Amino acid sequence: MEEILGSLRNCSKHVSPDFGENWLSSFTRYVSRYSDIYDYNITTESQFIDILKTEYFPNNIYAQDVTFNEEGTRIIASRFFLQLVDTYTSEDLTEVLTALRDVADAQKDMEVILFNPWLSFVDQFTIIRPLTIQLLSTAAAIVMLIAIIFIPNVSTSICVFLTIVSTEWGVLGLMALWGVSLDMISILCLIMCIGFSVDFSAHVSYAYISAEGSPEERIQKALYSLGLPILQGGGSTVIGVCALCFIPSYIFSVFFKVTFLVIMCAAWHGLFVLPVVLLLVKPESLCNKTWRGKKQKFEIPQIQTESQPQHA
Repeated sequence: MEEILGSLRNCSKHVSPDFGENWLSSFTRYVSRYSDIYDYNITTESQFIDILKTEYFPNNIYAQDVTFNEEGTRIIASRFFLQLVDTYTSEDLTEVLTALRDVADAQKDMEVILFNPWLSFVDQFTIIRPLTIQLLSTAAAIVMLIAIIFIPNVSTSICVFLTIVSTEWGVLGLMALWGVSLDMISILCLIMCIGFSVDFSAHVSYAYISAEGSPEERIQKALYSLGLPILQGGGSTVIGVCALCFIPSYIFSVFFKVTFLVIMCAAWHGLFVLPVVLLLVKPESLCNKTWRGKKQKFEIPQIQTESQPQHA
């Protein structure tokens, strides 16, 4: 046990080597101090257990740190405390937890279990990055498959997919600048808000490939038809969640910040980035497609103004 404790104390700079008080070291000092007076001898397991139970543990603060079997002849479990120091960030906690678990897993003769009520939160830090990448990648892949089904143009669907990926990465960077930690709450909000980024880019892409004319003319028609609705939809959503920023709650605050960032980044990509990408890629218009030998014509509903004549 002393060797295991020594390994645990020396496995990381965040484990204090000075905090070494425990029932085992205290008991061995007790036996060494009074061995000449009471003729203590702990060379065998039965002698060790007998002196520990009858002489040392009664009215001792360490009595709760050891569990004996029903017969009281063997120690089946015991606990020891470690003191952590200089753990200011989640990276520090992740580092020390990983080091402690490596030492515990390396023990073959004795089962070592690390426990702390906060370990469930520290475990979150160890898996948060790969889990974020996995969830966002899966969501983006599903969105791309759906885009291919509803937007019958592979290159356009790829543009939508890349726009969503760029939006999510931009939001992650802005979250760090705004002081939003990457935790389970922010990830759930981020995944939930993927729909906003899909909405803007998918509509602009479909409007582009459904219009007639040159690539420049088609992008003008798409932005003319959808530019104002995108601004109105994004603005109304931001206004709707603004009330959450005044509530003194971490969950509501994170939800507002993530939603605001997603709307801003999605609108920016839908109105400025995606049109440039579409002009570079130049996907073929659906108006040039044929179905059963007949040329199909797709038109975007035009916005009627006061200057246009009214028809009965």
